[in-house]
Amino acid sequence: EIENIINDSSILFMHNLAYNTKMLKNNKIKIDENCFYTDTEYVALPFMCAKTIYILDYPVYMYRVGREGQSVSINGRKKHWKEHQRVSYTLMDFFFFFSKKMDNNKKFYYEKYLASIFASGIGNYLLTLEATKDNFELIKKYDKDIENVSKRIYELMPNYSKAVSTIRKNNYFLYKLLAFYKKIIWRIK
Repeated sequence: EIENIINDSSILFMHNLAYNTKMLKNNKIKIDENCFYTDTEYVALPFMCAKTIYILDYPVYMYRVGREGQSVSINGRKKHWKEHQRVSYTLMDFFFFFSKKMDNNKKFYYEKYLASIFASGIGNYLLTLEATKDNFELIKKYDKDIENVSKRIYELMPNYSKAVSTIRKNNYFLYKLLAFYKKIIWRIK
């Protein structure tokens, strides 16, 4: 049952789950097309509609990490950050719509799951961008959008990323300092 997996955040990843096609069709679950990081949607969206979950003790999907050009590489993150953000906003919308219908256990798990995804969006994607005023505003807007959707998710995010915790504690001052530092280095070169 879903209650048995709520506290184990390592369970719900694309490589160790499969969904009943009928359940996907009945709930009109579709993921973004022509977009990286939709595995996050594939995990999160159907989970909210599932009534029963069975854990398999064998792999159902092989995910290879470390290949050149992969979206999770540092270059991939810089190149595809908008797609990660697009998927994040899809998840925010879904949560906003379905959270009122969720039981507390499922809502609690989903909040933790989304907090980790959104913290990753800041720490692993947005902070890899060049330190500019526009990117600074982009990060602040993304963070504020999350807070507007769910104060609880916003408050959980620092548990999943020291970068989020640090930039919030100093009101993004370190990001501004990084931008200034990069300008000095660029001028010296």
